[in-house]
Amino acid sequence: MEDADFSDDFIRFLQACVPSVQAAELLLQLAAGPEVEVRPRDAGEAKILQAFHAGGLVMASVDRWRKTADRLFLAFAAAFVLFALNQGLAAGLTVVLEPASLIYVLRVLGFILILAAIVDKNTTSGASTASGARRK
Repeated sequence: MEDADFSDDFIRFLQACVPSVQAAELLLQLAAGPEVEVRPRDAGEAKILQAFHAGGLVMASVDRWRKTADRLFLAFAAAFVLFALNQGLAAGLTVVLEPASLIYVLRVLGFILILAAIVDKNTTSGASTASGARRK
């Protein structure tokens, strides 16, 4: 298969969304199907895989928030975006000692956001949904 077999839009999409050849190979492994076990070959590939997982969690959380209008799910989606950014930056910048780097702050902020959302959910009078519906 040659580049001529792909549309210009598809090539632009790949260039914009797939950060490296290593990430593209990992996507091809994931596309092989759920029965295929994907094992990262190195730390960089593991971080890319973690970023993909975080992206899936973001999509699931946003979908759940759209269905329920519960702010808790929106907070989870935002936290998972922070986690994905953390992993993506760690993989892209080849961070040796992640806890000592500034990108570690993204992960901490994500956990603080989740904790704040849980506290909000449990301390408000059930008004944690956008519609203001009460919990039973």
